Amino acid sequence: MIQRIQTVWLLVAFILGVVVLVSKLGTFLSTGMAPDAALYNLFLLQNGQHNFSVAALFGIMLLASTVGLFAVFMFKNRKLQMRLCSTSILLCLLWYAALVEVWMRFVGDEAFTFEPSWFILALPCVMAVFFFLAYKGVKHDDELVRSADRIR
Repeated sequence: MIQRIQTVWLLVAFILGVVVLVSKLGTFLSTGMAPDAALYNLFLLQNGQHNFSVAALFGIMLLASTVGLFAVFMFKNRKLQMRLCSTSILLCLLWYAALVEVWMRFVGDEAFTFEPSWFILALPCVMAVFFFLAYKGVKHDDELVRSADRIR
């Protein structure tokens, strides 16, 4: 299981997902009298109070990371493993769509400007690349097994 390079890619993607889950994504800076707000995946911290209206970000990233980790243990079912990698890539893209929705909701009223943490915001894209590399590795193994079956 761990000998296959796609297992390493999946584990690295899972670790990056956990880092994104626990890190601050950025800060909404107030242009007026409202207090600044820190954006995390699970909540928006403003004036010492937690606003859980952004919890969809947490749910999507948790699902993408968990599906990626689950794919590590599906090494005997390569078709399912490829589907799980594809699903994780789509979930990473969906996370970005949800982030844009959150950004539009809070910056749209022009009371806030968003100062992102670029490194953390780039990690889901890196996760998607690792999921793609894992997909390619699983596909290569599947083709190798099929070609060996044809020789017999």
